[in-house]
Amino acid sequence: MIAVPNGLDHPRLGMAIGRRRIRLAVKRQWLKRRIRESFRQHAHRLGGVDFVVLAKAQAGTQERSKVRSQLDVKWERAALSALRAKSAKRGSRSMNASGEISLRLGNESAI
Repeated sequence: MIAVPNGLDHPRLGMAIGRRRIRLAVKRQWLKRRIRESFRQHAHRLGGVDFVVLAKAQAGTQERSKVRSQLDVKWERAALSALRAKSAKRGSRSMNASGEISLRLGNESAI
């Protein structure tokens, strides 16, 4: 997941889930629906940030509960990062050169 401040008062969502990562269209669409629904449930806490969700190949084979729990953890971290970035606008927040904030869970995450 990549997060970039957008200068608006609401978050926006983008997804990059290609056929090379998840072969079957049914599984790709299922994952996209899960991501959108999870985003809707957490959007009120995310602030003015653009999110791009990048899926890994294992995401199409995981159980629903695991995908949901991973997304919940990512949105919680994103909400915390958005709050920190909002409170530290004076430049003390460390981002990369293009202003992106990368959120990672670890090796077990498929999203």
